[in-house]
Amino acid sequence: MTFAEFEKFEMGLLEEIQDTNRTKGQEYTDGRERFHNFNEEAKDLDIDRLKVAEIFLNKHMRAIKAYIRNGKVSSNEPIRGRFVDAINYLILIAGMAEEDEKKGGYCGDILRPLSKKAE
Repeated sequence: MTFAEFEKFEMGLLEEIQDTNRTKGQEYTDGRERFHNFNEEAKDLDIDRLKVAEIFLNKHMRAIKAYIRNGKVSSNEPIRGRFVDAINYLILIAGMAEEDEKKGGYCGDILRPLSKKAE
């Protein structure tokens, strides 16, 4: 794949990621709180919402790992959809970590730029 071909692929994938995030974001929230679904599941299960997100992410990661190991998908969902969903879960996890950080949560300085860590 040339650099130009990869850039075109990347732009298409990023657009698909954003479209999926917006669509599913509206589907799984209460319309006010972006992390509503994770917060509710965390309450129901008495675990941290980041753990809930990890569980949801791991479903997609298992499918991606199986694809890497076997060279094929074992469901009717294309592998690209698994990549899109996994990336979206990582974005959501980063957002939750950012929110926790702003509230003084346990995420520490993992999302600060390296230049600020030394301060």
